[in-house]
Amino acid sequence: MQEIRKRGVLDNFMRVYGKSDAEFQGFYFAESDLYKWIEAASWILQVQELPEIEKMIEETIDIIQPAQGDDGYLNTYFQKQRARKRWTDLDRIHELYCAGHLFQAAVAHHRSTGSDRLLNIARKYADYICDMFGSGKKEAHPGHPEVEMGLIELYRETGVRRYLDTAGFFIDHVEGKEMREILGHAVRALYFCSGMTDYYIETGNQAYLDALESLWKNMIEKKMYVTGAVG
Repeated sequence: MQEIRKRGVLDNFMRVYGKSDAEFQGFYFAESDLYKWIEAASWILQVQELPEIEKMIEETIDIIQPAQGDDGYLNTYFQKQRARKRWTDLDRIHELYCAGHLFQAAVAHHRSTGSDRLLNIARKYADYICDMFGSGKKEAHPGHPEVEMGLIELYRETGVRRYLDTAGFFIDHVEGKEMREILGHAVRALYFCSGMTDYYIETGNQAYLDALESLWKNMIEKKMYVTGAVG
């Protein structure tokens, strides 16, 4: 958390609602590191009582919450000066990626503490995304997968079907169940396969498992280093 604070990630949230006059700091996906920290810290609370960690998480949620827009949107890179550019560069800028990490952090926090503070923030944003994307709406997909896993975790935690359906839309938009060769950016490919695995687990649709087994075979036989690494 000390490093996250030093890199200005918390200031990025506070500048949205006027508590910091700093310029946006870091990469456009900077806030995803904060969400990853919350997720990791929350899982630790399942096995060990650490009041100081729980307090830090709560204080962090206090900083995040006021930055959320009335419509549910939450991405500090695009809020303020770049507000008109949201959803205009999904291939390169990690809007949906950051959202996915928020969703996973919120689920971990809820499971570990029972608090719905971060979960409510995540659900409001997820509802907005579900309203925005889908057949007959904005028909696009994230350039960097992650939101698929996050939406499915929210579905598991809340039972809200539209979260699962929207994850399926993103997977189907790139014809995930037709894939047989794993290609491109290694991190993105593995995030995508993880999301499609979650989707198969929840739907039981054999076509997704067939694709995943082909991708796995292609990866371990033709794309993997002797160390077990890819990319």
